[in-house]
Amino acid sequence: MTTDTLSIYETPSMGLLDKKSLKITGIKDFSWSPGDNIIAFWVPEDKDIPARVTLMQLPSRQEIRVRNLFNVVDCKLHWQRNGDYLCVKVDRTPKGTQGVVTNFEIFRMREKQVPVDVVEMKESIIAFAWEPNDSKFAVLHGESPRISVSFYHVKNNGKIELLKMFDKQQANSIFWSPQGQFLVLAGLRSMNGALAFVDTSDCTLMNIAEHYMASDVEWDPTGRYVVTSVSWWSHKVDNAYWLWTFQGRLLQKNNKDRFCQLLWRPRPPSLLTADQIKMIKKDLKKYSKIFEQKDRLSQSKASKELVDKRRAMMEDYRRYREEASKVYQEQKSLRLALRGGVDSDELDSNVDDWEEETIEFFINEEVIPFGDL
Repeated sequence: MTTDTLSIYETPSMGLLDKKSLKITGIKDFSWSPGDNIIAFWVPEDKDIPARVTLMQLPSRQEIRVRNLFNVVDCKLHWQRNGDYLCVKVDRTPKGTQGVVTNFEIFRMREKQVPVDVVEMKESIIAFAWEPNDSKFAVLHGESPRISVSFYHVKNNGKIELLKMFDKQQANSIFWSPQGQFLVLAGLRSMNGALAFVDTSDCTLMNIAEHYMASDVEWDPTGRYVVTSVSWWSHKVDNAYWLWTFQGRLLQKNNKDRFCQLLWRPRPPSLLTADQIKMIKKDLKKYSKIFEQKDRLSQSKASKELVDKRRAMMEDYRRYREEASKVYQEQKSLRLALRGGVDSDELDSNVDDWEEETIEFFINEEVIPFGDL
């Protein structure tokens, strides 16, 4: 990209598309859709010509949507991971005011003519992040120490609903789980590692924690675990990575001198289609009952195995006693011969055969002078 051109190359030849660059006067930034051959770019205002955001289909170079904007200071392009939505964060200065107002222009990419919804915020924006696989997004806004986080849902009826807002947050970054629904609000570096674990299905704070001086947050691909770390690239002391559950329960602390970075091993894509995954989520309660039944059977099996093991041990002990008792009886004549005919096995059976003897032992002698009495 240069001031007035955008060069697009095609694979596998890596040749220039149609052997020429796009002429876009004043282009400031562009971003590819993650799910389609669509590119978004924006151009600032030029005298009486408004700023504009353009969505272009490739390789046809057809403009599928153009959005004109006025009094624009800056724009940032944020694609949802599947390419279902595009958020254009527009900072502008309305006429007659000195402050900056932010508009979030939400493009619905899967709908006819790509309709646009707008959310306006008058506070400064710290961070924005889409839920990876759905239609929710989170925004950190305000000034420290009065930072708030707002959760929005892009509904099918064309409205954007504010789900929840939490105020007084110590955060400057948003990290969604790769599977959606859960996220971590983190106050990295200058905010000393404050952490908040949020479930956006009902917008509840599951846990509030801290990893002092944390510089990075990395979710595992399954969305079950998350790592916070203090990188040597950011701080020269207390380098470590901590492992948490998605609910915010700390599992491990691993201190490593000069620790720099941790990355999770990628997982292969699911073999299920989106419709199959949707159906599984819909019937999750039915599957849960099946899994619970299998768990009970497994536990019953384990209990049965334990009972069988104990029964076998008892049977082995019974056989051992019978064999030992048989040997004991066979050796009775030998015991009688060794003990002069006295049946020592039965001595305690007849009280009249007992003899009582009194034995006195001299234990100690102490001499006390008569004068001391």
